[in-house]
Amino acid sequence: MKTSIESLKKNSNQRIFKIIAVIVLLLVQVSAFSQKNTGDAVLTVGVSRGLIITEPSFNTAYDFAVANKFSLGLGLTYTDCTDQINSAGTLTRTNIGLRPLFHFGNNPNWDFYTGFRLGASFWAGSGHENDGGEFSIHVIQPGGSVIPTVQTLAGIRYLSSGRVGLNSEIAFGFPYTYSLGISVKIAKVQ
Repeated sequence: MKTSIESLKKNSNQRIFKIIAVIVLLLVQVSAFSQKNTGDAVLTVGVSRGLIITEPSFNTAYDFAVANKFSLGLGLTYTDCTDQINSAGTLTRTNIGLRPLFHFGNNPNWDFYTGFRLGASFWAGSGHENDGGEFSIHVIQPGGSVIPTVQTLAGIRYLSSGRVGLNSEIAFGFPYTYSLGISVKIAKVQ
């Protein structure tokens, strides 16, 4: 049973990676502007890890500059936590959160920022514990499967081509501790 779960997990992760790669490649064709000016937007896709939930996560964030040096964004993180439970089943976490960020510096290729993320983690699971009993998502949090999350973060983006580049974040809180990804500046929204 463990082999089939690992196989399903591997196939699922490969599909997610392919979808993210296609999105990034499509967005590379979009014209771009500096990410720190009002109306500018940046899309980031990547992988992240935490200290408690150590399975790799897939994440994406869309940050929109509502004012010079200030952006509001939306972050989405998906984690398959199946390997961290002692059962023949599945356990996943999807986190969505609002990201207010403050940007520093004037270099068009470098973007330093700090901020926080307020969100919620949605847990889902199914299967049987090794002793044969059903496990319930309520084991995670009595009374429900939605957990509010707060995260402070600091990040850096380097956009080498002026359009596409690398992104890194360190954070305290959930859903991750560090993140690495690819950022794409997308067209200015009027």
